[in-house]
Amino acid sequence: MIRAIAVILALGMGAAPAWTQDTAHDRARPTAAPAEADSVPEGQARARLVEAGLRDVRDLILGNDGIWRAIAVTPQGRVVRASLDRHGTITMDIEAGR
Repeated sequence: MIRAIAVILALGMGAAPAWTQDTAHDRARPTAAPAEADSVPEGQARARLVEAGLRDVRDLILGNDGIWRAIAVTPQGRVVRASLDRHGTITMDIEAGR
């Protein structure tokens, strides 16, 4: 009888219930949505930059962070690096060497 109890305890200690087992499917879930899913389309991004007064918008690229970046010219003729985030905020930095 003592031996039977010892065997049951030994088997029970090493076995985990099936509902606690980790599967590859559980680990493979993505943690963040792709940048494209949370950003405006390219045409709309370009239009927003032009509406803000920029012209000659070129090299418009969507970054992995969901921010559109481009080179553009201000109404005053300054070349800038312009960014448009997913909230519609536009920021500009003066292009170095121009």
